[in-house]
Amino acid sequence: MRGGPWGVLLAAVVVAGVAREGGALAAAEDARQRCAAPAGATFVDQSLRFAAGRMKAEGVLKIVVLGTASAAGAGVSEAGKAYPARLETELSGRLAGVWVTVATTARRGWTAREMAEALASTVIPGRASLVVWQTGTVDAIRGLDPIEFGNALIEGIERLHSASIDVILVDQQYSPRTAAMINLAPYQAAMERVAQNFDVLLFRRHDLMQHWTETGFVDLSSTAKAEQQRVADIVHGCVAALLAEMIGAALAVDAAGAAKP
Repeated sequence: MRGGPWGVLLAAVVVAGVAREGGALAAAEDARQRCAAPAGATFVDQSLRFAAGRMKAEGVLKIVVLGTASAAGAGVSEAGKAYPARLETELSGRLAGVWVTVATTARRGWTAREMAEALASTVIPGRASLVVWQTGTVDAIRGLDPIEFGNALIEGIERLHSASIDVILVDQQYSPRTAAMINLAPYQAAMERVAQNFDVLLFRRHDLMQHWTETGFVDLSSTAKAEQQRVADIVHGCVAALLAEMIGAALAVDAAGAAKP
């Protein structure tokens, strides 16, 4: 649970395109200079025990990003700019000697329940060691029951843990337009509760995007397609590098509850 003995507060920050040279410290410093996040935004208080064990035994980190349109790259200038592809590059730069792969299983309009039910056929057979599960927006747009949303998350996490697969939950995107039209709060609260109860990491994409908007780092109000794509590329790059920082920190948490240097 948050604040427990495995608590590690990451330096808050991120950007895409970090080179291998210089290792993880250089990568973090490069990110720190480009894309700041609020203190505590990347708090890590659990290990990724399944992923860490397999990485140690096999030298492999196999990740599946499970989500909807944004996971598939909707809005970016080209497919390679989407955060799953960039996450693979980021982690490969941080984890020397580890074969990192990041695949995407995404479908426009997929609810949390539909994703949970699809795990047995789309994710588990591929022997992933970590699933980055992005969900909540479609459920909120459709006004589905937040309790049922939470139950779907629980069932999905239980299925993945039973298959020795770790989970990181990713909440909704933020935009001023969406905030004015859709009530995301019940779904965010449900996701927070599930993450705490199951000791899984929660990546707060919504809060980060809101912070970047309010500090002027990005402008999500533009209606020009070229500018929208430019901003989407920046956001996806930041998300990729921040996720890489979170995953790297969680993998480094040892059994005694301390972060390895």
